[in-house]
Amino acid sequence: MDNEIATSLANTVSAESQIGKWNVVQLDSENTEGSDVMLYSDPICNSAGCTQYAHPEPPKGPPMDYPVPSFGKDPDMTGTMNSLEIAEKMNNHKLIMGTPESKAKWHIVAKDTLYDYHPSLDKDVISTNKHIAEAEDRLGQTMVQIGDDPICSSAGCTQYEHPKKKDGYPMNYPVPNFGVDQEMKDQEASLKQTEEKLNHKFVPKESADPNPMNYKVPNFGVDQDIKDATENISNAEEALGPWNPTQDKNGVWLVPQAFSASSYSYDPGHVDHFV
Repeated sequence: MDNEIATSLANTVSAESQIGKWNVVQLDSENTEGSDVMLYSDPICNSAGCTQYAHPEPPKGPPMDYPVPSFGKDPDMTGTMNSLEIAEKMNNHKLIMGTPESKAKWHIVAKDTLYDYHPSLDKDVISTNKHIAEAEDRLGQTMVQIGDDPICSSAGCTQYEHPKKKDGYPMNYPVPNFGVDQEMKDQEASLKQTEEKLNHKFVPKESADPNPMNYKVPNFGVDQDIKDATENISNAEEALGPWNPTQDKNGVWLVPQAFSASSYSYDPGHVDHFV
């Protein structure tokens, strides 16, 4: 049984124990006297409902749909159309606007390609933003400083510097010298005894390099690419003048570059013919 039904029955029993037994009577349309059961509508409401309780209609706003008198075309429009007609006769040209042909003729081609206002970020920028966010989360502060910190001097915010860390282990301490290690002494003694026993002095030598070195290389003369480059430089110098490359302080040769204006010839008497 539903909890609400059980509660209603318990309340009914409690009420009957106080005010007497409640005998529910099956009512009809002619036997409603003394009953709390309402079989008819409230007489203060009409057949459309209790409209007296409805919210009042809000006040109407400004007037709408009122008739407006027509005084014909505006004088500015009349003067503009008159000026357009005179201009068409003077230039022997009919101004056509708004048609598919005119729209196609005067179409703005730049609008065909929409500018990307939200281009994807470079991978380096994405990585940098990610690292900044992780550092801010770890340090608990924003790394972008918009204004000056008033508590800092012109030398900077030295009060925020990390304290100097102590060395995790001792350094530069004195080490006592106890002489040659015993194993070294034993090895030298064993070596001396072996040399005396074999009557041979042990002199270690470096092993020979298995790879051939310092061998003779035949000379076939100047490479053909070098010959071609030298000839091309000579031809260019005859046409444009001598070329004297220079070196920087590190010994790197400075050669003309495409982005340098000095790499081009602006001699008005010189004309290049490309075939």
